[in-house]
Amino acid sequence: MNCLASGVGGRVLTDSGDPVGHLSVFATEALRGTSAETVTDDAGRFEMTLPDGFWRLRADQAKLALLDLFAPQLAVGLSNGEPRTNVSWIVRRSNVRLGGRVVDDGGAPVPFLPIIASESPQSFHQQGRTDENGRFEFGVVDGSWRFSTDTQTLSELDLFPANMAVVVTNGETRTNLIWVMHRSNARLAGRVVDEQGSPAPNLWVSAYGETSDQNEWFQRHLTDAEGRFDLPVSGGIWRLGSYDYGPQTLRLDPTSFTVLLTNSELRTNLVWVVKRDNATVAGRMVDDTGAPVSYLTVYAQEHVSGFHEETVTDADGRFTMSLFGGSWWFDTDVRELQFLGLFSSDLAVAITNGELRTNLVWVMQRSDSRLTGRVQDDTGNPLGYLGIYAYNSQQSVTTEARTDADGSFEFLLTQGTWRIAPGHPGVAEFSLFAAPLEVSLAHGEAKTNVVWTFLRSNAQLGGRVVDDTGAPLQRIQVSAYDETHGPSAATTTDGEGRFDLAVVGGSWSLSASRENLDSLNLFPTNLTLTVTNGEQRTNVLWVIQRSNTLLAGRVVDKRGVPISYLTISASDRSQGFYRYATTDAEGAFGLPLVGGTWALSADTLSLGLWEVFPGDHTVALTNGEMRTDFVWVVQRPDHEITGRVLSTLGAPLPGLRVFASSSTAGRWSESRTDDRGAYRFRAVAGEWYLSADCQDLSLRGYLCPAGETVTIADTDVAWDFIVTPESTAPRLDVVDASPAEGARLEVSGPPSVTCEIQGSPNLNDWSSILSLTLPIDGRVIMVDPGARGSPHRFYRALRP
Repeated sequence: MNCLASGVGGRVLTDSGDPVGHLSVFATEALRGTSAETVTDDAGRFEMTLPDGFWRLRADQAKLALLDLFAPQLAVGLSNGEPRTNVSWIVRRSNVRLGGRVVDDGGAPVPFLPIIASESPQSFHQQGRTDENGRFEFGVVDGSWRFSTDTQTLSELDLFPANMAVVVTNGETRTNLIWVMHRSNARLAGRVVDEQGSPAPNLWVSAYGETSDQNEWFQRHLTDAEGRFDLPVSGGIWRLGSYDYGPQTLRLDPTSFTVLLTNSELRTNLVWVVKRDNATVAGRMVDDTGAPVSYLTVYAQEHVSGFHEETVTDADGRFTMSLFGGSWWFDTDVRELQFLGLFSSDLAVAITNGELRTNLVWVMQRSDSRLTGRVQDDTGNPLGYLGIYAYNSQQSVTTEARTDADGSFEFLLTQGTWRIAPGHPGVAEFSLFAAPLEVSLAHGEAKTNVVWTFLRSNAQLGGRVVDDTGAPLQRIQVSAYDETHGPSAATTTDGEGRFDLAVVGGSWSLSASRENLDSLNLFPTNLTLTVTNGEQRTNVLWVIQRSNTLLAGRVVDKRGVPISYLTISASDRSQGFYRYATTDAEGAFGLPLVGGTWALSADTLSLGLWEVFPGDHTVALTNGEMRTDFVWVVQRPDHEITGRVLSTLGAPLPGLRVFASSSTAGRWSESRTDDRGAYRFRAVAGEWYLSADCQDLSLRGYLCPAGETVTIADTDVAWDFIVTPESTAPRLDVVDASPAEGARLEVSGPPSVTCEIQGSPNLNDWSSILSLTLPIDGRVIMVDPGARGSPHRFYRALRP
């Protein structure tokens, strides 16, 4: 099928109507990864011959910066070879000057520092560099601008930036900005060692900081031959981790941890203990006929530490990985599977330290059904080169396809119910809307000639966005979503707060960019509008409320000691409003809010640093109220909850997560059992609900125990969890197998259990080998002579 060529052309003009000549224009089509470029003439005209598809146009940013111009990206949809030669691309001329000084917190200038200003709703960027006196100045357009800089340069200077955001309007000049860089005044140093105390050299130690003013800081250092690191930092909450390929190469699991520092604190004796791999997992990947799946990438990830490993199956489908104890999830490369016509469910495996697991069998399902059809618009025109995907919720698998020039597509699938939806990028920006298509397939069924129709926009939804004083809200990203028609449409308000969305008939819910609203202390009201097909509704007035009240105060313990750098949140669920703040070194915070009933809570991670319990707090505020004397008194723990997790046979379950929560204490905590199966919580008086990690227990073959509510009064509390195996079916492991002698099998389980051992060459045809009753020690070694000459043999143990 041939690709139709379309003409795209037009003019690039400034917002005052002047042509922009000799400007490079680039066009990219993300679905096929193709691109084209041209240059405007003296009159700003450009023209390109492009195939059908969804194209994004962008201009040469370097040339625009020289001219103080800002060009939004332009999206153009082409179909059926129809030309688009009247595109009018308006670029905006700089009408605002932004400038000021960059200084450290002692007032000294920071010279020759790169500065980047970004306006995310419009995708605009401007950059410059401070002079020898720390001064900078450049031209921008109206909008909400955020400042950033080169973190490597700052790291070399031991500086950390404060957040700076500026909202500017048309023609405004802001040249007196002061951007403060905090100079490091604390130190984190220590050693990284493994569990045997051996140093971990050449490991990047990364520190990510959160400060009282919600700034985000980053620092890192490479450990030396003795595993030592030294990080100049500042007061705040620091999370230490290692996020590069070093740990993979060194066979280490650097589980992150958190440190709280005060200003000027020197913490130089940290010891960070990391794990080394000490377990082996091996097995085979086969399809549902038992045939090996060769040369396929296998990924393993441990869900607690986030550590990951990968390998590739060999010609016989076998794979081997060196890991460590934990709960591991195995998956594989979706695109490789798709190429082979295979589908995979993730494999979950619980591994203990030092375990040798060599008998994993991972079965991939081969596609046995087929879905073909055509995607078109509501006038019957095909939609070519459109990315679409199919998702099966029962199997949790996804596959992708792309329509050809005639809008035709093909999926090779398995039996089940499949949801077909547009892929990325979405089609709403090209004024197309489609509800997802659901198709049910039986085993071996082929459904052809399926027609999926997309609606072209036939209605208009527009108006103004203002605050509750009537002032327009400029450069706010506005989105509209309709559940029936799938993808949302989005735009950005202009200088008068106006927006215009091409939609279809339906019930549309408007939402605004939370990043915009948070930076401006705005709180959106929900707005849902019903539009009929063909309706031109352009007089919508969307009022967004500006903060008009303040909740401020301090967080302290009973002795009045401030709780510093604690992240707290305020939520009013009835209005759908949320705000966050972090206490400063004196425990003080401020939350600009609106009238309502606000529930206060504290971040679990930062609570863990202090080991305090905030309790429940609800504050009712009226519009205009300024409450600045709020004191939030937290409790410190004075009791313990301890216990063990044991099997019904008395065996401890190490490495299992146990949870404790208390609504009255306002705290949720977790503990991990040690090698004796013991756990421990620090707690305060009141009711606590204890539970175990059911997912982890299921992986280990145990039923989830019921949770337990315990009450702490004047004494500590002890509680043991006794867990039951999911079934009495024994475990069967292949000790070794050779074509000459057959397979040696180990069967283990509860004493006196009778089971049948079965074997299969292909996972489909099973035959009985023998029946046996386990002796008092619950363990039997047996040999399957039928495996001689047949190394590809699978086994299972069943209760009769």
